[in-house]
Amino acid sequence: MTTEANRGKASRFGSPSTAGAAEAPRGVWTEEGGEGGASAPNGARQRAAAGGKEAGDGRPVYRIRPPAPDEGALMWRIARETGVLEANSPYAYVMVARLFAAASRIAEADGRPVGFIAGLALPERDGLFVWQIGVRPAHQGNGLGGRMLEALVFGRARPPVRRLWATVAEGNRASWRLFQGVAERSGGRFRALDVWPPFLFAVGDGAPPHPPEILIEIAWPAEALAL
Repeated sequence: MTTEANRGKASRFGSPSTAGAAEAPRGVWTEEGGEGGASAPNGARQRAAAGGKEAGDGRPVYRIRPPAPDEGALMWRIARETGVLEANSPYAYVMVARLFAAASRIAEADGRPVGFIAGLALPERDGLFVWQIGVRPAHQGNGLGGRMLEALVFGRARPPVRRLWATVAEGNRASWRLFQGVAERSGGRFRALDVWPPFLFAVGDGAPPHPPEILIEIAWPAEALAL
């Protein structure tokens, strides 16, 4: 994600200002499909699934769902359109859509894909790693990044996870607010765990060094996720 303060700097996250906003996106929401799931603390699951079928007043109708196996190229295009994400190889997004769909999400507005989360499931650690969050410019600044994250963690299409990890650049204030906001609203514990130094990230000749990234964690206690 980016803010006016860091606009133009490439980031692993790309929804400028969705970042932790408590206000729900300005639209009507439909529940993502799927069975299972559990109650989330502080109404996070209700926010992840709330909404109706029609807006009727010009507001977009949003829906959040897992990506289809053939939507890797779509995720790659959205990453490029954000203008702030590090758009990786199209092959990487194909792998996410085909192999890690359960840990990823697509956001639609009136049936048109406008955002995504690319994640990697870590079942042996009872959690998932959020690799990228991207939102098309017309839908940025609308709380969509946080809404997708809540739908991924608490939606009915998958059981909720106990832990979530991501890396965030120290100066990326919008991404910090997004993850901290989701943790606060859902009763999770937010903490910074480690620093990934610049030498871990290869850059081309003449390119500026990649800034360090901080590994963050949101952990939810068992009692908070109990039915």
